[in-house]
Parts: sequence; C-alpha cells; structure tokens
Amino acid sequence: MSGDVTGRVLEELSRGNTVTSVAAKCHTSEVFVKTMLDHFQRLGLLAEASSLCSSGMGACHATESLSSEARIHCAGCSLAV
Repeated sequence: MSGDVTGRVLEELSRGNTVTSVAAKCHTSEVFVKTMLDHFQRLGLLAEASSLCSSGMGACHATESLSSEARIHCAGCSLAV
C-alpha cells in the first residue's frame, strides 16, 4: 500500500501526522490530504482525533472558537488543527 500516494497519505495520517506534514512528506497538496482524510474517516479507516485526546478538551477538530483553557492546554499537541 505504500507504493501509491493514497496509501502513503493513509499511513502518515494513521501515525497522527498533521495535514501539512503529510502533504509535505507525500509531495502532494493539502487539499488532496484533507479530501483523503475526510474519505478515510467516512470509511472508518481512521479514528476521530478527539478519541485520541488525553485531555478531554476536544480541541483536535474544533470548528467553533476554543476556550482559553483549551487553547493553552492543547497548544503543543500535534493533533490540534
């Protein structure tokens, strides 16, 4: 599976890498990686990042504004977007 771009993207995302780092490592665009991320999540191939959050803050995929506490706590987390 590591021979094609899609497979490499899946491997890198499964390791918890960010969209930006996956795009750089796989020599592809962030748009492609985001599209694949959505696709893989819909297929159930990737767990939600919030399930990996040890803090319980849920800031990994937050779409609304975050509290000051969450921003501080999650500042160094590689899962924060």
